[in-house]
Amino acid sequence: MMIEADPATMFKSVAAYLSWDHDRLDALLDTVRNRVYNSEWATARRDHDEFARGLKRHIRLEEDILFPMLEGVAPKGHTYAMRDEHTRIRGVLGTLNDDVRRGDAVRFRSTLAVLLSILRGHNAKEEEVLYFADQGLPEAERVALLLRLRSE
Repeated sequence: MMIEADPATMFKSVAAYLSWDHDRLDALLDTVRNRVYNSEWATARRDHDEFARGLKRHIRLEEDILFPMLEGVAPKGHTYAMRDEHTRIRGVLGTLNDDVRRGDAVRFRSTLAVLLSILRGHNAKEEEVLYFADQGLPEAERVALLLRLRSE
């Protein structure tokens, strides 16, 4: 199930926008999982490609836009730890891609468990950082950040 929204008009905070994107990615990943478990490999590959593009975009938004703005506002080390997790996420995402391409449901399940474990901890850290985006940045900077995230 795809979560539809008009990001240009719907979001009033950085946290709301990125939470929406998390929900969208979670829904895509659920679709991929269902396709794999039903041996619908062609559509699993297509949906995985969409999920991977979306997750890579989300990571790029954080690393290129969000983190540089927050590194003076958020507690020291938060964004650095999240960058390290992004490296791990990219690696696991590559393995997940290989599993789907090979049609290997057993390895997919195992790789998916690793990815979900990393994402759980990462998303908790991200919520803390987003608090500083919405509460710690001056209004003009927060609005500019939100507009840039939505336009990328």
